[in-house]
Amino acid sequence: MPSLHAYVPAAPEHDADWAFSQVRDELSGSNGVEISTTTNPFTKATDLKVVVDGTYHVTVFFESGEKADADLSTILGREVNGYARLRVLTAPDPELEYDFVQIQLLDRFERLGPVLVYGVDAEQVLTDTLGLTTA
Repeated sequence: MPSLHAYVPAAPEHDADWAFSQVRDELSGSNGVEISTTTNPFTKATDLKVVVDGTYHVTVFFESGEKADADLSTILGREVNGYARLRVLTAPDPELEYDFVQIQLLDRFERLGPVLVYGVDAEQVLTDTLGLTTA
C-alpha cells in the first residue's frame, strides 16, 4: 500500500484536527470525493478516510511524540526529537487513475511551512524545508 509521510515540528496547533483539515481543504472540492473520520475502538485514535469515486481509498493518520520521532530518526540515520507526522496510506492504483490524489497531497504538504516529506515506498526524502537532511 503506497505511503507518504509529512513531518512537521510538534506544536500545540499541530494536532489531528489541523492535519485532517489540510487534507479536507485540499481534496474536498474534487468530484467524487467523500471524506469522513473514524475512531479505532481499541486505540481511540482518530483517522481520516477519503474515498474517491467509491473505489479508491486513502487513510490519513496524525501522530506525534516518540513514534514519529523514532521513524524520522531512522530516515535520517540520527536521533531527532520534537516532531509530528501526517501519515497517508493509499490503495494500490496500478492503472494510475488516482495519482492526482497523491500529487495534490504532496503539493499541500510542501506548503505546510517547514516540512520533511518522505516517500515510504521509494525510501526517499521528497522535500526537506526543515533542513534535516543537510544537518
